[in-house]
Amino acid sequence: MALWPFIEARLTRDRSSHQLLQRPRDAPLRSGVGVAGLTFYVVLTLAAGNDVAAIISNAPVETLANCSGSSWWSDRRSRAS
Repeated sequence: MALWPFIEARLTRDRSSHQLLQRPRDAPLRSGVGVAGLTFYVVLTLAAGNDVAAIISNAPVETLANCSGSSWWSDRRSRAS
């Protein structure tokens, strides 16, 4: 996260100053990478908390693990086609 501004400046060859609160339409690459990173973090957090979800829903942990894994792979397969 801390290196992203330097990586982005190198990739886009943009050396101008940037304001802290730019609109997403002004920086689509930055917005897209930020949303992808946040989504990835949330999905991993939810998948890692499957033991707590199993206790709350009275379902076996294996069932929840299979459901989260199959939803991840089915989502990837649907985007590929």
